[in-house]
Amino acid sequence: MVKETEYYDILGVSPLVSDDDIRKAYYLKVLGEAYQVLSDHVKRDAYDRNGKGSISK
Repeated sequence: MVKETEYYDILGVSPLVSDDDIRKAYYLKVLGEAYQVLSDHVKRDAYDRNGKGSISK
């Protein structure tokens, strides 16, 4: 029985997921976040000027 699921929830996976699927979910989250920032000219400008911490999600 899983006591806490916060990390699973962050990745959007079940506690029963395979190691491979955890890697895939992480990779997709990172790609999605990068695309979301770089495809929006306002967020991209903020990122280019001030880094990741300057991006409002």
